Amino acid sequence: MPDDPDKPEKKASEAKEGRPESKSEAAAEKAEPAANKSDESKPEAEVPKPEPSKAVPVEARSFPEDEGEGEGEGSAEPEPVAAQSIAEPDTKASAPAASSGTAGWGKPFVVLDRGWTKIEVWLCAAVLLAEISVLVGWIAVHGLSTPYAPGSPLGGVFFRMLFGAIALGLIAHLVLRTKDTKDAKRKKIHTYGVTGGVLLGLAIGPLWANVGVAYAQNLKNWLDTSSVLLLLGGLGGLVKRLTIWLALLGASLATQSGKHIHFDLGIRRLPPASRAPVVVVGALVGSLVCFGAASGFLDEIMVSHFNVNTVMPCPDNPAKMCDKPTGQKLDEVTTKIGKDLFVFGRQISLDFKMLPRVLSGTSYKDSLTGAEWNEWMRGADWKKHFPAEAVEAQEVEESAKMVPSVPFPGGPELPYELMLREANLIFPFGFLMIGLRLILRVILIFAGHVKIDPDAAHAEDDQVKHGGDASKEAA
Repeated sequence: MPDDPDKPEKKASEAKEGRPESKSEAAAEKAEPAANKSDESKPEAEVPKPEPSKAVPVEARSFPEDEGEGEGEGSAEPEPVAAQSIAEPDTKASAPAASSGTAGWGKPFVVLDRGWTKIEVWLCAAVLLAEISVLVGWIAVHGLSTPYAPGSPLGGVFFRMLFGAIALGLIAHLVLRTKDTKDAKRKKIHTYGVTGGVLLGLAIGPLWANVGVAYAQNLKNWLDTSSVLLLLGGLGGLVKRLTIWLALLGASLATQSGKHIHFDLGIRRLPPASRAPVVVVGALVGSLVCFGAASGFLDEIMVSHFNVNTVMPCPDNPAKMCDKPTGQKLDEVTTKIGKDLFVFGRQISLDFKMLPRVLSGTSYKDSLTGAEWNEWMRGADWKKHFPAEAVEAQEVEESAKMVPSVPFPGGPELPYELMLREANLIFPFGFLMIGLRLILRVILIFAGHVKIDPDAAHAEDDQVKHGGDASKEAA
């Protein structure tokens, strides 16, 4: 091949610069045409990746311009960029958890908040389940105890139709269900069977309209007039108190997550740095309102339901009347609560004695004899809570038939709604818990464990982040 015409010029320039052409560079120039031809037919070889664990320190690297040696151009190439980037420290991984802005002294309050929330969640579930059970049980007993006659209400008939449809439809589903979802024939049989069971239950409802009426009436009358429900105002009074309790628990949980009722228009217009003080002031004011409501409800219940006098003779002048101290009023209420709880427990013990008899169909009015009544009365220390003469007057002849309802010696014959005054204490207690929740939220804000976000109440996920959760997310 003829010599390259540009080589004399290259040699001349190298001679001027004082750097002769290296043998490796000449060989590379000769091999370049062949490499270009082979690159068209062969795939490009993969460049080996530097190992992350063998990063070269900056002090150990050699640079031709520092050594001053006349090496070729190929040896003056810089180190791979990947090796340099690996040697750099990982600032994200080494960021401390304290960068989230949370204070260590707030961790016990975070634990308290989580435990408190867990208890309230379980209470909500239990109260809701109890309320549903009471309502379903009351509807069932009332429906079964309603007789049918021409021109009379059809509530009992409708309940029996609905009950029969649900029962027969469920039985057909359990018998005909199949795990093979691809079996179209079995699925069709299952559908027809369940539909037929529902229709059959609806059709035969009027046929047993008066079946079990006497049994259900005996059970219903015992629950209403001679069981522990009498002390709670019947099933209606119990359902009302459960609903109130559920509402107060929900309000407390909403306060914990910052989703309670409040006006956030002003907060949205404030810069983020100024939101926390405004939220803190609002929470403190809200807690004061809750504490005031709790005090007002408690005072009203003590006076109206526990019949506690608000005045008393003045210590220095008995002829004058002074306001009774709150501590003394609370002592009187505590004494009456202890007496009511004693009566409540005795009624429960009597209910356990009567429940098997009522469920077996025995009339609740005729199943308890006088001898059993006297033995039951002697089984507890009634004289500790009531006058001895009033307790002894409750004993009857052994041959008498007794209604299984707890007495209130020295008081009304039937202590109807006796426990409602204790159940009404859920009002002051609920407001007290909400006020304490607001105080706890203020503490968590100061500790940096609560995120102030006006949109938290409208977000799908909870925007209130505790310090532990935030540090996990940052990691």
